[in-house]
Amino acid sequence: MPVCGIAGFVTTRDKTYPTQTLARMTGAIQHRGPDSEGFWTDGCAALGHRRLSIIDVSGGGQPMTNEDESLWVVYNGEIFNHAALRPQLEAAGHRFRTHCDTETILHAYEEHGPKSLQFYRGMFAFALWDKNRRLLFCARDRLGIKPFYYWWDGELFVFGSEIKALLEHPALQARLNQDAVAEYLAFGYGSGEETLFQGVRKLMPGHWLRLDARAGKLVIEKYWDIPHDQTPEKYSEQEWIAECRRRVEETVEMRLMSDVPLGAFLSGGVDSSAITAIARQKTVGADADPHAGLRGEMDDHIRRRALRRFAQRGHVLEHGGRIAIAWLAQQDRAPRLLEARVAQRIRRRRGIGLAPQHEQQAGHADHAVHRRAELVAHVGQELALGAVGRLGDGARLVEFGGT
Repeated sequence: MPVCGIAGFVTTRDKTYPTQTLARMTGAIQHRGPDSEGFWTDGCAALGHRRLSIIDVSGGGQPMTNEDESLWVVYNGEIFNHAALRPQLEAAGHRFRTHCDTETILHAYEEHGPKSLQFYRGMFAFALWDKNRRLLFCARDRLGIKPFYYWWDGELFVFGSEIKALLEHPALQARLNQDAVAEYLAFGYGSGEETLFQGVRKLMPGHWLRLDARAGKLVIEKYWDIPHDQTPEKYSEQEWIAECRRRVEETVEMRLMSDVPLGAFLSGGVDSSAITAIARQKTVGADADPHAGLRGEMDDHIRRRALRRFAQRGHVLEHGGRIAIAWLAQQDRAPRLLEARVAQRIRRRRGIGLAPQHEQQAGHADHAVHRRAELVAHVGQELALGAVGRLGDGARLVEFGGT
């Protein structure tokens, strides 16, 4: 899944911050976007971006602006149906300068305002600055696939894809939010907008946020919720099967939008095999490059058979120890550290990966390594570092040809 990073701040008071502040904020999330960085500021707002180039590699740099430079946006994600939205916006008089989905967000907001969110099919978190009206508009996708954190004290608004970016701003200090500790220890995550850091909040899934810098007013609204009042269609069993297949194929095909090579994380299970099969079918002639997890206490025959079925060439990460369990397993976080090995191979080939998870780690070389923070939170830093050493030293990447 594509991974980029955004960060920035808006001040409502007559106070400036060093130009290095924004650079430090984006530098803290460099692993999210190793290809390039971009900055824009007008004295009131400062926007920063770290990019992993997927769409319009040469022309999709951020922060991005509209025709008259009245709107500026930084964005993380993908709008899968941006090409379908483009003709409608062009017919309304908007002029596109790139082929990037980022520009669609700008023109859709110009045309429809916050209602533009209802047209998007995709995963996204973005911050859009209207410099004429001194308004900041931020939004997060319906299911919260892309992260968005913010801090607001009534005069200064700071935001970013990760909390570490916010903490680089001199106005913030890392203080424990004791009210959020109990829930985190009980469930392993926080269900609401609060985080483990005092004052730092999450923009919840399906919500947008608008900051009026002139009035110092912050408004948050929900734009989507799970529908509860729909009556299920009356289909036969075969009709349900056909409809399910149609939707899965449509969903996978939409995610194949890319100007760089595609890959897939393939465990040999039903979900990853289905995704890989459909992706291979929709990209006939392309260099499909599925990847498997660990070889050991799994049915390696099934996985290798799937690889040879779908791949022109494939890679298997091998390890002979007893901790050899699938890195796609949902029950154990430690094997995710090994995804760095596969992600590095994908990254060297300048590609992205597909996986049956809500946030795949194949987008770039380093992101899977940074996911070790999840393990640290559960078993402690010393054990985590020890696990990295044990798994990393013994694992090796084996290539083979497929048919």
